[in-house]
Amino acid sequence: MSGVLISEQALQIYLDLHKRCMAAYGESALVANHMASEIQRAVLAISRDPDASWLQRYRVPGLTGTQFVVVIPSPTGFDHDAAVIWMFRARDRRPAILAIQVEYLR
Repeated sequence: MSGVLISEQALQIYLDLHKRCMAAYGESALVANHMASEIQRAVLAISRDPDASWLQRYRVPGLTGTQFVVVIPSPTGFDHDAAVIWMFRARDRRPAILAIQVEYLR
């Protein structure tokens, strides 16, 4: 993840991702592992190619610029999905991950 900045809160969630997904999707280890893998895939994609259209599908105006929300749907239709919220840093256009939501409500 050398090409991406990540907030302290998002980093703590990322480092503890499997445990947090097990807590959120505890009924099924398979679903928890799938969601953790998809969140990791989204973070890796943001660091490698932040201009990819699927990463910029949902835009939210923020105080310092446009923020993007990558929604990761749960495979079994739980009440919540997961999301990675990120933006381009204004001074150098590097992607910055602001938050990782393991339980994102649609």
